[in-house]
Amino acid sequence: MEGLKEKIENAQGVAIVIPEHASRETVLAALALKKAAGKKGFIVGDQEALKEWREFFEEEVSQVKDFAITIDTTKYPIEELKYETDDNTLTIRLTTNTLLTEKHLTFNTLLPRSDLILALGFTDDEEKNVVIADLPKNTEEYECITLTEANESKMSHNTLGLLARVILRSREEQDINTVWSFITREDFAKTESE
Repeated sequence: MEGLKEKIENAQGVAIVIPEHASRETVLAALALKKAAGKKGFIVGDQEALKEWREFFEEEVSQVKDFAITIDTTKYPIEELKYETDDNTLTIRLTTNTLLTEKHLTFNTLLPRSDLILALGFTDDEEKNVVIADLPKNTEEYECITLTEANESKMSHNTLGLLARVILRSREEQDINTVWSFITREDFAKTESE
C-alpha cells in the first residue's frame, strides 16, 4: 500500500475505475482511494452506487468533467486562439479566414486526463479494458493497477467492509492536520475480519 500511496502522490491525474454494477465494498474502496488522491482523482463507473454515499462523501462523489469545443482544423484552419474574461463572461476569440457557425463546432464533456488508472472490482477483463481504452490519458505511458479477486488476498471483501466502516467513522481535524476514526469489536464481527 505504501507503493500505491507514492504512485498516487506522483501522478498528475488518477482515474479510479469501477464496474457498472459495483459491489458496496468496491464503491467504498474507490471512495477511499479518491479521498487519498484528492482533487486529481476521479471515479469512473457506477454513478448510481456512488449516489448512495453522497451524504458522507459529497466531494468524492461529485464527478469532474471538462467541457470541450472541437473544430476540424483541416476544414477550418485556426490561426490564433485568445480568450478574454469580463465580469461573469468568457469570450473565446478564434482568428480564421473562414466563416465559422455553430454547425462547425462540436460540444462535448470529457473526463480529465490521467496517467495512473486504478481498476477495482472487475471480474471481466474485457469490460475493464473497454472502459480503460476510452479514458483520456496524459501520456502513452500511463500505468494501470488492477485490484481484483485474483489479488485480493491482502484486500478481501471482509477487509474492504471493515475499511468502509473506518472511512464512514473518520473525522478530520484541520487545525491539527489529523484524520481519526473509531471502530468497535462489533465492526470486526459484522465484517468477519476478526
